[in-house]
Amino acid sequence: MANALAHVITSFIGIDWIILEYLPRHKEETMKKIFYLTWMILLSLCLALSWLMQSQTLTHFNITAGGSLVIALITLFSFWVAVSKMEHKNPHKFVNGMLLSTTMKFLMFMAAAAIFLVVQGKSLHKPDLFFLMGVYLIFLIMEALILSKFARRMPASH
Repeated sequence: MANALAHVITSFIGIDWIILEYLPRHKEETMKKIFYLTWMILLSLCLALSWLMQSQTLTHFNITAGGSLVIALITLFSFWVAVSKMEHKNPHKFVNGMLLSTTMKFLMFMAAAAIFLVVQGKSLHKPDLFFLMGVYLIFLIMEALILSKFARRMPASH
């Protein structure tokens, strides 16, 4: 099961990377569309995997699905902040935007984790937590890949 999941994730990241390599240069709207499409596909895959793991009694669907949705929404907000700052002519705005995006994402994840731990209390199910860590890594890698491609494709005079 874990081997199949790793194969699906690596093949999806490979497909995503190929799509990004062959996009025309300086197509900002195309890059945003690629991010949103990838975001929706990854969220759908995470929810499907959550349901599959719940059906085999490995995790709790309501916790893993809710956590996946929270992680996806925080990633979406972080991407929006980073891209809005990336479009300024001043490179310091971009650096400040990335710092703001990273800090806000960190604080939101800390708050979500604290709420999760308080609500779960002593009934914390470790497989749920590890599943959500994997979801976080998947969305982190996706956001980093697309933002790095997006930053490299921005015109120098922008």
